[in-house]
Amino acid sequence: MPPAAHQLLFIASVSFVIALLSTPLVARLAVRWGWLDRPDGRRKLHHHPVPTVGGVAVVIAFAIAAAHLQIVARKPGGPADLIAIWRPLVASAIVLMLLGLVDDARGVRPLTKLLVQTVVGAYLFACGFRIESVSNPFGGPIELGAFALPVTLLWLVGMSNALNLIDGLDGLAAGLSLVSTVGLLFAALFTGRLEVALVAAALAGALVGFLPYNFNPARIFLGDCGSLPVGLVLAAIAVRGSMKASAALVVSLPLLALALPILDVALAIVRRFVRRKPVFVGDHDHIHHRLVELGLTPRRAVITLYAVGMLFTVLALAIAIGPMQVMWASLAVVLLVIGGGVRALGYWEVTEIQKTFFSRLLAGLRASGDAALRGLEQELAHTPRFDDAWDRVCETAWRLGFTELHLTPRPDFVDLCPERHSFMPRPDLRPAARHGELEPVTDATWSIEVMTLGAIVAEVVARRPLQPFDFDPRRFAAVLQKQVASEVRAADAAEAEVAVGAA
Repeated sequence: MPPAAHQLLFIASVSFVIALLSTPLVARLAVRWGWLDRPDGRRKLHHHPVPTVGGVAVVIAFAIAAAHLQIVARKPGGPADLIAIWRPLVASAIVLMLLGLVDDARGVRPLTKLLVQTVVGAYLFACGFRIESVSNPFGGPIELGAFALPVTLLWLVGMSNALNLIDGLDGLAAGLSLVSTVGLLFAALFTGRLEVALVAAALAGALVGFLPYNFNPARIFLGDCGSLPVGLVLAAIAVRGSMKASAALVVSLPLLALALPILDVALAIVRRFVRRKPVFVGDHDHIHHRLVELGLTPRRAVITLYAVGMLFTVLALAIAIGPMQVMWASLAVVLLVIGGGVRALGYWEVTEIQKTFFSRLLAGLRASGDAALRGLEQELAHTPRFDDAWDRVCETAWRLGFTELHLTPRPDFVDLCPERHSFMPRPDLRPAARHGELEPVTDATWSIEVMTLGAIVAEVVARRPLQPFDFDPRRFAAVLQKQVASEVRAADAAEAEVAVGAA
């Protein structure tokens, strides 16, 4: 066995053993200190509280194994750049682990989290982890110059958060990270970057030791304290491993090895933009959620995504070692897989963006209100409680330009239909609106009657300024009528059951 293989196996074994032994200890400490992820019946569907700081064990195993690289670097013929790589990566991983710990335990504001990640990214940039040029398959590389820092920060911070977003099913983030790490390890070997391969081996071993406890059914979650540093280390390894590599490898390997997290983030941005929702507000429509909705069990959904991740990594390696024809064929396969997957998963928001793009030719690109209503209909299908559904309706109504919604039951149906009065939050709100009265303003007022059980059971008064519609008002009225009618029927059925039981 070549000396390099011995070194890789030794480093991976060290991190594997440490992660395997330390993960149960971290889980017990998390239970004692109350660092648990509790189910909420909506986005968190596990059946009992689960420790959520497994990333501590992964980062500790990675750091200790990477520290052993100091010995490798000082041996005769050891990689010259090894120390310059592992020290900044370990320091950065520990900082983000601590940031994630605070976020898992108490919560951290998104802006604060982004600021810390940016500082860490700038530190890595200063340590030589830089994207200074972008490969051009049709010619020489494009030098970034002054844009090298922002592009590098965007890559490092973006990938750290991308892995965090995809951490939604047992074993998903850790498993995909392992697949990507192994791909980057082999790519580094192909390009003669043994120092990068050794650091990748340390991370791979830690992930392998952690996965038995994280795979479905999970006994511990990776948590922000794991997904943030692991995503950053992966992005940094991709940057360092691509330096001095061939143009095809620079273009393909980082993007394809990490394609699933990148795709999930891109779809989340498109989805929330089309639905007129804040980009940083979570939802239940990530790729893994859609696979579960299609009927796959969580375990099969994770295995499916593992397979896709392996396919992308193999294609990236084929591009790295094959001729130009292999690159174009591999990219065609990737585009077919992504296009077919997006269509199969029902991401109509992508089609909406395409329609808007071509119809407006980039002029005044803006999502239509009908898209927001379609997203609302999809959300309401997974929102059983009327209070939560009413909140979703109001949020969409404010984005469509409405200022007030007032639901009033008819006298005979007061016990079946809750009264609601909501108004768009604004600082200049008059006292009348605070007391549930409709203010006398010049806005247009709609009266939407709700009919069910053979009678008109309630009325919704909606107010909106006189301005052009970019949505079908009949569709908005239909959503309101359907939701209120459903609540009335459910309440009536519940009363009937109580009456039968009393009899």
